Amino acid sequence: MNKNTHRAGLGVSAAMVLALSFGAVSAPAQAEEVEPQAGDVLEVEVRPAIATPSGIVTVAAEYEAEDDDSDEAESDEADEAESDEADEAESDEADEAESDEADEADEADEAESDEADEAGEAESDEADDQGEAVQDGAVQETDAPAAGAVLAQRPTQSPGGGAPAAAVELVVDFGDGSAPEAMRVVGSAEEVKGFGKHAYAQEGTYTVTVTATPAGGTPVSVPVEVQVGGGSARLAGADRFETANRLAREDFPGDGEAGAVLLARSDGFADALAAAPVALLEEAPVLLTSTATLPESVHAEITRALGEAGTVYVLGGEGAIAPSVVEELRAGGHEAVRISGEDRVETSLLLAQFLLDSGADLDEVVLTGSSNFPDALSGASYAARVNAPVLLTAPGALDARVLAFLQQLDDVQVHVTGGASSVGDAVLAELAAAGYEVQRLAGGDRYETSAEVAGTLFPEATSVVLATGSNFPDALAGAPAAARRGAPVLLVGSELPGSVREYLQDGAGRIQSVYVLGGEGTVPATVLAEVNTILGL
Repeated sequence: MNKNTHRAGLGVSAAMVLALSFGAVSAPAQAEEVEPQAGDVLEVEVRPAIATPSGIVTVAAEYEAEDDDSDEAESDEADEAESDEADEAESDEADEAESDEADEADEADEAESDEADEAGEAESDEADDQGEAVQDGAVQETDAPAAGAVLAQRPTQSPGGGAPAAAVELVVDFGDGSAPEAMRVVGSAEEVKGFGKHAYAQEGTYTVTVTATPAGGTPVSVPVEVQVGGGSARLAGADRFETANRLAREDFPGDGEAGAVLLARSDGFADALAAAPVALLEEAPVLLTSTATLPESVHAEITRALGEAGTVYVLGGEGAIAPSVVEELRAGGHEAVRISGEDRVETSLLLAQFLLDSGADLDEVVLTGSSNFPDALSGASYAARVNAPVLLTAPGALDARVLAFLQQLDDVQVHVTGGASSVGDAVLAELAAAGYEVQRLAGGDRYETSAEVAGTLFPEATSVVLATGSNFPDALAGAPAAARRGAPVLLVGSELPGSVREYLQDGAGRIQSVYVLGGEGTVPATVLAEVNTILGL
């Protein structure tokens, strides 16, 4: 858990922080400690984990009763999750090792490393460009949260069906001395959901405790920490889909609150990151799907965020997101609008045209390499914050379609993220010859580039977002989330890079909130601990 913090008030909205908290089992003082029973699970989520004084905090609890015969399946899933996590940890270590070797070499060596990092995705995108169906690759597992408190008795269905009648009582103690409150309970007998809202008057760190008391059973409690006025929070779900879902619930905590949803493939970075400015324009979360199948949890989140109707923008061609996914969305009552070009460059231009057609005044653009996710991630948050499109190009020459789009704009400044291996000097020369003001933001490696972008474009940021520089899935939905907080995305590895450390040291006393994308297998706890120490959080 994070240290208690006392910071000056932040200009941060109540829907700002992204954190998923599955509490450990902790029996309340008035109840006997209960040995966990199979099946029943209590999960507690606080939105946000970092709040501003007087801002509204939402506490959501879910109690799910399961049949005993599902225990073996749960055990198998847990074993498989552990195995996947171990496999991915090895893969991430290998990726990062390659990245570190590239960082120590000169720019040409770094270019080779970046090409190696992106080879798999380039092949996948080539298939997309040709209209071939691409199956979703292995899902990156972040730290799978442990099950929370386990209840002793399954609730019974109310006589009339629908919401349970006194099957389980959910009470929340907000930890600030106010009286505990009964939560508003909805759902079925097998899955009971409770909600509570509260505003904290003082800065500090509070422990929110939800107690579930099933009819005839023993109360069990789950504590979750909430910080008011500043601090740090880890933004993680069980996998890339759940992480994006969690971000959506944080930025759009009310049911039906989102203006739209942007749906992107989970195994490619280009479409999701290029869509970050549209996400802010449309008041939309970015959610992820596999190519052939829409995950059940994602479909449920779309329905929660939009309600029974609303628009889902499907990003990419049929090789990226299959027609079957679109059909499922329409069958569920949602309007599905596909935004797709012949390749990732054209898709990014269609998203840019979307901004232009909306009446946005485009006086800045972010240009990045079409096959380099770290540089695109570093630039996408700024682009979304200032309503600037994210444009892609091959490194050797400026794509003619990009130049044609720029010629529609007046007095536009072009921010190029990444070194010559990402966007070559010939591209910058062509832009300058065409009369555009060009600024290259680059360092010796991807980590320095992210720090350079942060220092140049976010000089007064009071929040930062940390993401791994080795892989992109957890960060796909994070660029618009960072933009909503006016925060740069800083890339880290298994250790805190020196360039990022320097940016944080310069911001000590100013930076008051830190968000981490992904679990401890993605961004280690030691890295977050060092960042907290530097910033005094």
